[in-house]
This record gives sequence, C-alpha cells and structure tokens, in this order.
Amino acid sequence: MSRFSQVEDPANNEDLKVLYQDMLDNGFGDKTPIHWLTSQSSRPDILAGTWAFSKGMLLQGELPMMVKQMIATTISARNNCNYCQDLHGNTLGMLGVSQAVVASCVTDPELTEVPQPHRTILQFAVKVSQHPAEIDGDDFQALRDHGVTQSEMLEIMALSAYCNFINTWADISCIRPESENQSDE
Repeated sequence: MSRFSQVEDPANNEDLKVLYQDMLDNGFGDKTPIHWLTSQSSRPDILAGTWAFSKGMLLQGELPMMVKQMIATTISARNNCNYCQDLHGNTLGMLGVSQAVVASCVTDPELTEVPQPHRTILQFAVKVSQHPAEIDGDDFQALRDHGVTQSEMLEIMALSAYCNFINTWADISCIRPESENQSDE
C-alpha cells in the first residue's frame, strides 16, 4: 500500500503529462511510469526535479548502464530496499547479466561472482554509500589500478549517493513492485 496518491492518468495536468511521456520514452514504465516515480505524482514540481536527477544519474554519464544497475542493485540490497533491489536486479537480468552475478550483488558481501573491475567498483560504491568517512587514498588507488578514471570515480560517488536517496524514498513511500496492486493508505 503506497502512502501517497499515485496519478495513473495525467490527462488533467499538462506538466505531469509531459513528464510521464518523457519517463515512458526513456523506458521507465510501460503504460504508466514506474511506481517510484508515480509515488511523487501528487507533487509534479518534486517529480520534475527527481526525474531530472534520475535521468542524469541513470541515463547519462560515462559508466555503462550495466555498471550503474549493478551499483543500484548492490546498494539497494545493502540498504534493505526491496523495491529498488528488485527493480534494478530485474534490469540487470534484462541487460543479460547472469543470475549468479545478480545474486552475488544482492546476497554476497564479498561479491565473489562479480568479475573485476566491477567487483572493486561495487565495493567502493557500497563504502561510499555506507561509510563515506572511511574512504581513503587506498580506495581510489584500487579503482585506478583497474583503469577507472577520475571522472568515472565522481560518477560512482554521485550514483552511490543517489541510490541512498532512491532507497529512502521507496521505503518511506511504501511503494510495492509494479506487479503488485498499489492503493492509497
């Protein structure tokens, strides 16, 4: 049960209609945008900002989509955000990532099934999201040793913080996977 109203049909709100179409055009839903986005639909101004942020984090930048989704899945699992873990884990499957690697991202603290350099990237991302004050020069050097550029490091850090944001929103909103019926509380 969602805590917030979710507008299914934006026909009466031109701003929302434009936002929804952009979300659908970018693959964030089928007939309506994903629940994470529609849970913000009673405030189109907030939705516009979080959509721009989400679009920037997930669809733009230098990191491949698969790496971004691995980061989102792994951090969401560590944050116990079932909605985001499922959504991003399913996206990994659609991108052709093996079930063993997805399971490792979700359940294995050592990420043993994740190949390098992705494992080092994910370990860094988790540390950024969970213990940012503990990041030190060795963490950055480990990334450089795997060919990760400074620009990619900045993107990993931004994406890690973004994942904490989306997990918080999903949890406080009490949204459920798209396969489950949503209703107002």
